[in-house]
Amino acid sequence: MHVEWGSCRARRRTRPTLAHYIADPAELAWRAGEVFAALASGEVQMEIAGRYSLDQAGSAYSALEGRTTMGKLIFVP
Repeated sequence: MHVEWGSCRARRRTRPTLAHYIADPAELAWRAGEVFAALASGEVQMEIAGRYSLDQAGSAYSALEGRTTMGKLIFVP
């Protein structure tokens, strides 16, 4: 069967997701354990760019949308 992609009405491009790289739940647990161990040992560092309360969610979104942050944004109670 030959399909001409130019004539298709519905074309969709997909990006790989985590499911494309992880074979099963055991592998996910193993890989996550490796990442968390590297964080705990200081081998890998995570930068926290800002902490926001939930009532500041709009400000956090504006910071993300405006690309003014470098690192993770965290919501705190």
